[in-house]
Amino acid sequence: MSDDVLDQIAANAQLAIDRLGEVADVPFGLDRASVAWVAGFIDRQRARDGFDPDDTSGLVDVLGSHLGEAIVAATGGRWEEVDDGWGWGVRLGSHGVCFPFTKVAKQLRDGSEAGESILSFYDVVLAMAAGRFDRP
Repeated sequence: MSDDVLDQIAANAQLAIDRLGEVADVPFGLDRASVAWVAGFIDRQRARDGFDPDDTSGLVDVLGSHLGEAIVAATGGRWEEVDDGWGWGVRLGSHGVCFPFTKVAKQLRDGSEAGESILSFYDVVLAMAAGRFDRP
């Protein structure tokens, strides 16, 4: 596990807290209310004139780091690199690994109107981590 990557994830999550916290209408941190605000932020970005879903790598890095760190804070999970091409995810003990960067990219690309929501992802991941349902 690369400490440099983990440091960058933490720095990106803090950047999201610092920058988005200035404009959010909720106290902004690593919690569900902040994830909900970011989900709305993504949809607002998608609605802007000139939004290019193919030019979102910086947003994916920052918002995916924030989402992942919120999941880590809520579940006690840990970041790990998955070798089979998935990249970085959050290990949820025996319940598997979730991929916050992938989910942010999907909502940026397809939007909540297509069923892609980082908030529902967050809720499902927390339910899985709490053992309220198991993977098939």
